[in-house]
Amino acid sequence: MSAPRAVVCYDEVRPGMYLRIEGQDVASFMASAAWRAWLYYPASVVDGTDRDRILLDGGMGLRECQDMLEAIMEADGHGVEVAVDPSFGAFVNAGETYIRERSEVGLAIKSQTAEGIADDPQLGPRFREFRDVVNASMVRPLRDRQMLDAFFMATVGRAADFSVPGAGKTATVLGVFAYLRHLGHARRIVVVCPKNGFESWEKEWVATFGDKLPLSCFSLGDPAIAAMSTERRRNALSLDSGACNLFTFNYESLSGYVRELHAIIPDQTLLVFDEVHRVKAIGGRRAEAALEAADGAKFVIALTGTPIPNTYQDIYNLLHILYPEDYDTFFDYEPGELRAPDADLQASLNDSLAPFFCRTNKDELGVPRPEPDEIVKVEATPDEDTLLRVLYASCPNALARIIRTLQLESDPEMLCSAVDPGDLEYVLDQVGDDYSDIDYVDFSQTFYEAIERSRPSSKLVACERLVERIVAEGRPVIVWCIFVRSISNLRRDLAAMGISAEAIYGATPQEERREILDDFRARRFKVLVTNPQTLAESVSLHSVCHDAVYFEYSYNLVHLLQSKDRIHRLGLPDDQKTRYYFMREKFMRNDRELSLDAVIYDRLREKEQTMLDAIDRGCLEGGYLDDEDLRIIFERLLGEDAKGLKY
Repeated sequence: MSAPRAVVCYDEVRPGMYLRIEGQDVASFMASAAWRAWLYYPASVVDGTDRDRILLDGGMGLRECQDMLEAIMEADGHGVEVAVDPSFGAFVNAGETYIRERSEVGLAIKSQTAEGIADDPQLGPRFREFRDVVNASMVRPLRDRQMLDAFFMATVGRAADFSVPGAGKTATVLGVFAYLRHLGHARRIVVVCPKNGFESWEKEWVATFGDKLPLSCFSLGDPAIAAMSTERRRNALSLDSGACNLFTFNYESLSGYVRELHAIIPDQTLLVFDEVHRVKAIGGRRAEAALEAADGAKFVIALTGTPIPNTYQDIYNLLHILYPEDYDTFFDYEPGELRAPDADLQASLNDSLAPFFCRTNKDELGVPRPEPDEIVKVEATPDEDTLLRVLYASCPNALARIIRTLQLESDPEMLCSAVDPGDLEYVLDQVGDDYSDIDYVDFSQTFYEAIERSRPSSKLVACERLVERIVAEGRPVIVWCIFVRSISNLRRDLAAMGISAEAIYGATPQEERREILDDFRARRFKVLVTNPQTLAESVSLHSVCHDAVYFEYSYNLVHLLQSKDRIHRLGLPDDQKTRYYFMREKFMRNDRELSLDAVIYDRLREKEQTMLDAIDRGCLEGGYLDDEDLRIIFERLLGEDAKGLKY
C-alpha cells in the first residue's frame, strides 16, 4: 500500500495555509503515526478540517508559513509523501515581491529632490498627476518637500514620516488622503494620537480642505461623545458614524474600541498613528491595541519626530504595525538584538528601514531658524548652597540627586515631602517602578530653617522677572516646568504681579484645555504655564507666541524638541524671531562652581545634534538609556566624586 500524500497549499480566499490529503481520508491521516511523530508542528496549529483539507492557522505570516513548510518537509519519506502545490509557491513569491517592490520604489522616490522629481522620466508623470490631484483638493497647498513626502507615503502605502516636530506632518498626511480619496481607495482617516492632538487634526483639516471637503468628525474629545457611556460610544461608532471622514482616538482608550474599528478600518480607510513613539513597550497594552487596530488596514502611516527616543527596540512595535506579515521576512530582528546593536547591526537596521520612512527638517521647508538660546544665569544663595551640600551627602541615587536638585532650585519646600511618582512620569525617557531611593530624608532642624530662608527660590524670582520683562515688551510667553507645584507657584506669583496667566497640566480637563488654548491664541492673557508631559505634543501656538522660558528641564530630548516646536513650526513668516530662554542656576560646592542645569543643557544639545546629523545622513540615530544619561551627567558634574553613585 502506497503512503498517503500531503500537499502543501495556500488559499488566497480564506486566506491561509492548508494540507490537502490524498490517498487517505483526513481523519485516518490525523490518527496515523506519521502525523503524530513527524507532523506534530502543523498539528499544533490546526484550525479545522474541510473535506480533504487540514486547515492551518490563518494568522501565520509569510515567514511563519515558510518555517512551517520546512517542518512539514521533514516528514517526507516517513510514512507520508510531501509535495508543494503551485498555490503555495505563488503566495510566497507574491509576498516577497510586494515588500521588495515597495522597498525599491521607496528608495527611488527618496533619491529624488522636491524640485527635480517632476522631471524624472520614470517617476515624473505619476508625481505630476499626484501633485495636480492634491493641489486641486486643497485650499492651502503643500510645500514642495511636503508634496514629495506625501507622494512617497501614498506610493509605498504603509510608511512612516519621521520629520522633525513642527515640519507639517499632519498636512502631509492630508495630502496622502486627498489622493487616495480621489482614487476611491479611502473615504475616511482614523487617527490614533494623544488627546491634545484631537483639536490639531480638526483645525488642520479645516485649514487644508476648507469648503472643498467639509469636516465630519467622530472624536472622543467631542463633549457630547465624551459624556456618553462607553457602551453608547461604541454603538455610536458602529451605527452613527458612517458619514464621518475623520475619527480621532487616544492611545489610552484605543483598546476599548478595537472591535468596532475592525468593521471600519479595512474598508476604504487611511489609518494614522500620530506620535507613534507612545507605543514603545513591547507587549504593552497600547502596543497590543495598536497592533489589533492595524490588522486588516491597507493604508497605514506612522508619525513621530522622535522615532528612537531610547533604543532601537522602540522601532519593534512600529514595524509590526506597518508590516505585521512581512516583519519576519524583511526585518526579522529580535527585541534583544535591538537593545544595544553594534555598528554593523545599526547599519543593517538603517538599510532595512530606509525604504519605508521619509524625514524632513525645518531648513528644507524654509522655516526661519530660531535665535540662539538665551541662558539666564542665576547665583544660588549661601542657604541654597548649604541645602545642596546636605542633599548630595544624603542621596546616593543619581536620579534622586537630579530630582531633588530641580526641586531645590524651584521651591525648596518640596524637599520636605516624598517625591510624587506622578511628577516623574515623562520627566525621564524611561521611568521604572522603584522610587525607594528618591524618597525624602528626615533632615535636621537646621536644614528646614535653611529651606524657610530660601523661599522663594533665587531661580523662581529670576524667572518671574524675565517673564515680566517679556510681557512688558508686549510679547506672550510660554513657561515650561516639570513639577505641578512649580506651575501653581508661577501662576500665583504672576497674578500677584498683575500679569495675566493661565496653567495647563495633567489634571486640567480636556474641554478646559481647549478653552485656555483658544484664549491664549486670542491674546486674552499673556502667560501660559505648563509642562511637557501635558502640552509638548500636537499643539500649535506659533501664530501667537514666539517666546518660551524653560524654568525646569530634564535630559528628556523628546520633551525638549516637542516643547520647542509648539512655537517654532511650518507657517512662520521669514522674518519671525523665535526665542528660547533657559534658566541656569549655579551653586558653590567644595569651593567649585556646580550647575546641574548647565550639564543637562549641554547633554540635550549633544543629543539634538546627533539627531540632526542623522537626518543629514538619511539614517536613524541610536537612542539613549536613562542610566547612560545619568552617568554622563554626573561624571561631568562631579568628576571623581561621581564614583559610587547608584544608577
